[in-house]
Amino acid sequence: KKQAEKTKRSNQAAKTIANKQSILAYIAENGSAGSADIAEHIGLSQTRVRALLLELGDDEKIKPYGNGRSRRYALPESED
Repeated sequence: KKQAEKTKRSNQAAKTIANKQSILAYIAENGSAGSADIAEHIGLSQTRVRALLLELGDDEKIKPYGNGRSRRYALPESED
């Protein structure tokens, strides 16, 4: 039973990583995107997408612009 739980957790972690990569790819392709656009494109709920966007923002992988319903997300400007 413990092994099954361990496998389930690692599968969930792998899905989370894959979903974050899908979000980053979508934003890169479109320049910026709102959570509803992303959710529709990758097939997750808006709530889950917002949670992943928050994590990506905390990791400084994306930058939010605007507030509320008009909030969009983009990749941060590179500082080369």
